[in-house]
Amino acid sequence: MLKTNSHGHAIGLSESAAKSHDIVVAVGGDGTCNEVINGIMNSEHKNVSFGIIPNDTGNGFMRSLKDQSKKKLVRNIVDGKVSNIDLALVHFDERSRYFLNVADIGFGAKVVEAMDRQRTKGMGGKMSYSLAILRTFFTYKKKDMTIMGDGISFSGKSLMLVFTNGGGIRTWLDNTPRSAC
Repeated sequence: MLKTNSHGHAIGLSESAAKSHDIVVAVGGDGTCNEVINGIMNSEHKNVSFGIIPNDTGNGFMRSLKDQSKKKLVRNIVDGKVSNIDLALVHFDERSRYFLNVADIGFGAKVVEAMDRQRTKGMGGKMSYSLAILRTFFTYKKKDMTIMGDGISFSGKSLMLVFTNGGGIRTWLDNTPRSAC
């Protein structure tokens, strides 16, 4: 078992692990899972099973799955029971990044930045997430965005733009609920 020691460290660890292992397991939350998936996809050996043992604040991806008991997850990893999952890929600033669950631009990204700063000061857990949301809520200003895609065109100020991998997507552009699937 390898332990990360900094933001981004799991990408290199999982890329290396994918070269010589059939299974790579992330023990952590959505951020750790994101780094491990990107490490696997950066490797030459992409046909690696990915396991998750949730152990963090939000675990949004794990909550989206039907059975999330840690005991069952460990049993499935040991027994080699795998299911295919979709990955989404987003391109930005000459870079690309895979994600399992959610990617966003704006408010949500700033909340994650606030959480990362708090973690460097030793503050973690659910309270840290709530505090990061509150801090961001009082300091974040809507950004001008232009969004174009199949059947949608928007230009104006927006709190955030959210991409989801699964289910539906609801966006709030200028406080107007819109549905796009």
